[in-house]
Amino acid sequence: MVQVSIATPSETTRRLADALRVLDDPSGSPDASDDRRAHERVSFPFRICVTWTDEIRCAHACQARGCNICYGGISIVLPQSLERGQVVSMMLPQPGAEHLLMRAKVVYCRPIGENFEAGLQFIREPNT
Repeated sequence: MVQVSIATPSETTRRLADALRVLDDPSGSPDASDDRRAHERVSFPFRICVTWTDEIRCAHACQARGCNICYGGISIVLPQSLERGQVVSMMLPQPGAEHLLMRAKVVYCRPIGENFEAGLQFIREPNT
């Protein structure tokens, strides 16, 4: 028999808050498994709303699931492909607050099964 562990709301809130702390710390330690990583990555298995405008100015939106997050960006899984270089907006959940709006540039997008995995680099405005 397989046992499943279900997180309580307080555990989920704590995990979300812990994951979002990486957005405030640009000095995260590099991940030893990949020398190209400049910041520590942490798991971010939360729902995210992703929006973008295509080349003919049509607006698109979809739900995505976060994989991991760091100060520099986020990896997500979503049901449709994104173009490399495309700029997207994301609504990241925050515990006890409004969603956090972040903009990011698509670094890669590759198929995984029926979905797509995208690596997004955050676009930081001055003073953010």
